[in-house]
Amino acid sequence: MPRLRERVCGEDQARERRRCSATTSERNAVTVARALSRRGLASPRLDGVARRSCSARLHSAPRALPDRPTGALRCGITSDRVSKPRAGKGAAYGLLLAVAALALHAPPAAARDPRPGVQGRISIIIDDLGQELDPGEQAVSLPGPVACAFLPDRPHTRQLADRAWRNGKEVMLHLPLEAIRDLPLGAGGITLDMGPVQFRRVVRRDLRAVPHVQGVNNHEGSLMTRNPGDMAWLMQVLRRHGRLFFVDSRTTPKSVAAMVAGEWGIPHTSRNVFLDDVRTEKAIAAQFQHLVTLARRDGVAVAIGHPYPQTLKFLRKALPELAREHIRLIPVHRAIRIQQERETWRASSSPAPSAAHGSAAR
Repeated sequence: MPRLRERVCGEDQARERRRCSATTSERNAVTVARALSRRGLASPRLDGVARRSCSARLHSAPRALPDRPTGALRCGITSDRVSKPRAGKGAAYGLLLAVAALALHAPPAAARDPRPGVQGRISIIIDDLGQELDPGEQAVSLPGPVACAFLPDRPHTRQLADRAWRNGKEVMLHLPLEAIRDLPLGAGGITLDMGPVQFRRVVRRDLRAVPHVQGVNNHEGSLMTRNPGDMAWLMQVLRRHGRLFFVDSRTTPKSVAAMVAGEWGIPHTSRNVFLDDVRTEKAIAAQFQHLVTLARRDGVAVAIGHPYPQTLKFLRKALPELAREHIRLIPVHRAIRIQQERETWRASSSPAPSAAHGSAAR
């Protein structure tokens, strides 16, 4: 009789182990399928338990299932919490895990250029427009989506901004901010001695002075862009205006403008290259090649130039040749979106930080 009782208990325990193993496989399959669905990818065909699980549970999964893939699935590895698939039934599940690992570590579709052979994307902004007519007309007529940044209340700002808009260019406000050097800012300038009311009033007036404005970058500003308080005032105005992006011209390595823009939810990026600090064709060509190298390395790079004769002449010749180098010229707002998608992907695919061994939470 004791032997019979032991055999019955042993059979019950074996059935319970098989049931738990099948339940774990079902839950893992559902978790992976959810992860693939969030990435916009179709999951491969599932056999046995996994297929039945996904069809029956995707719309009514138990609360025990995580809303996000577990750390093991994100990293493409197995742990003690992920059951090992059995031979036969687990073949499709193993393939599913491999596909999930690749899918979760691939950049989002919007960050990949659909054109075959594209190795990088660049955006170019031409600053200081509006003061002179002839260089401005040449700038707004450059080939491709070159962004045009206009100083407020200059003699030709409205006329050239209208023409840039008709030519399909992005129109930006080139906002004059106080620099460390005592440089004249001209009309619409923002200085450190302004209080919040005057500061916001001048920024709003500058925005109205540039028709079709889509974004803002700073003119000079080596003093003010290192001041978080002033940059917060600026981002408040941009946020209330709506649908504007911000480009930090980085006239000082101590600038906090882009960081503050991110804190206020403003789409933003920072300048990578100045094309024409040295106004010779050779120097401009070297800076342009540096821009292309950064784009190949990082996916996207942003340059700022000016309506100098040497710069305009070089760009008229170089921009049509970009396709041969497998580089694509894109608008600034598109560069910002790609950069933000890549940052989001990197953050979501990185393993969560763990506490140091032996340290206690404080």
